[in-house]
Amino acid sequence: MARYVEPLSTDFDGSPTTDFDDLVLNGLSDPRHLDRVPALTRIVRDDTATPRHRFQACIALTTWAERAGYLAVQSVATDPYEVPWRDVQLDRFFSVDNTFGFLASAVDTSSWIVDSKGTRVERGMALRALINIADKVNFDSKLTYALDPLAYNHLTDDVAATVRRGIDMLAGGHIPQFDLPTQLIDLTVSLIRHDEDLAVSLATELVQFAPSPRLLAHAVRIVEVGRTAASQTFSEYLTMVGNDDTRQRIATALSVRNKLM
Repeated sequence: MARYVEPLSTDFDGSPTTDFDDLVLNGLSDPRHLDRVPALTRIVRDDTATPRHRFQACIALTTWAERAGYLAVQSVATDPYEVPWRDVQLDRFFSVDNTFGFLASAVDTSSWIVDSKGTRVERGMALRALINIADKVNFDSKLTYALDPLAYNHLTDDVAATVRRGIDMLAGGHIPQFDLPTQLIDLTVSLIRHDEDLAVSLATELVQFAPSPRLLAHAVRIVEVGRTAASQTFSEYLTMVGNDDTRQRIATALSVRNKLM
């Protein structure tokens, strides 16, 4: 077991540490993280390692833009209900598995060094794998942060397909254990720069199926980011179906929008 603990619990000077997050983030600027890649790769692939150690190894490798990390993300996304480290991290609001949210954050953070590693293609494949299961598992709003502008053109079709599947599930009466509608509305916002009419159409359907205060608050982002008549009309629809808080958010969003146009 010691061979698993050491690369995950000692800093780059060899001193014990209990702050795994700091260890991983420090590795972004410390080339000594490369010395740990072989051991971490063995851990993430080892069925006899503890689920937490395998999960932490995957987080570290992915954050450090390593091919082995991106491949591990793709692998677990092929069967998201049978992840070896399922429930190692739980969502604080819904008490459901949130390991995919942490993987999405790792993919997001890896953008800082992905070009130096030469793994931008692998990062895009990992991101696509996560997008394609966003109608099935909880991401705790973390997936949308990974959708940087460079990813839009390559992944918009995947985003749209996932949102459509999610809408079909909601229309069929599926009630997930997490806030799927808001997760889908956040993804829809990323479509604005690609196809505003499509984004507004999907967002309107989501509001019709699940007009919760939280979803409406997130939907206002479409009004702020949009630039065409479609999102302007959407603001009028939200004003009609929302409460006072929604209407205040819309007024603020329109103010920001008008300054940028």
